[in-house]
Amino acid sequence: MKYVLILAFLFSINLVYGQNANHMHQYGTFYSYNDVDTLARYTGGEDALYVFFEHRLHPTHLIKGDNEQKEFRVILVLHLSELGLLDSSRFEYNTNVYLERQIERALEDMPPWIPARKDGVTAPCSIYIPMLIIDEGGIYRVIRDPNGFMVTKNKGGTLIKAVLLVGTIAIFVFLWGF
Repeated sequence: MKYVLILAFLFSINLVYGQNANHMHQYGTFYSYNDVDTLARYTGGEDALYVFFEHRLHPTHLIKGDNEQKEFRVILVLHLSELGLLDSSRFEYNTNVYLERQIERALEDMPPWIPARKDGVTAPCSIYIPMLIIDEGGIYRVIRDPNGFMVTKNKGGTLIKAVLLVGTIAIFVFLWGF
């Protein structure tokens, strides 16, 4: 019975500390899971990146009629190499498949980025870009999504984790006495 309690205790400690490994870092309006000193930057800045997409998005099959939408939210994930080149991309969130195709076509023209840096050395990274695409009568404006990407930088030491850890230790000590 004591061996089961020891294994349960170790498992619960692992759960509490395992939450630290998977957290987001915010860099301006962009986000990344990579812990880098400076995130990769689009050559002209964030506004120029949105203009890059704005000039290349020309969707022709968006929903019309009673279900017409005027705003589309996209969270695009770019995987950039240590040279700042686009390795791959994916959509974390997208409200229109036709926009997805247009964005994929635009990515074919993506210029190199200024690479991310970690400890003074260039490093690969993944960037989450929240975009809001607004249909203004057939002209599509691309801006930062004002809702952003709801994340918090997790530093590891939260009140709930402390309560869980103390509770686990208290239960372990109580059961160990029996």
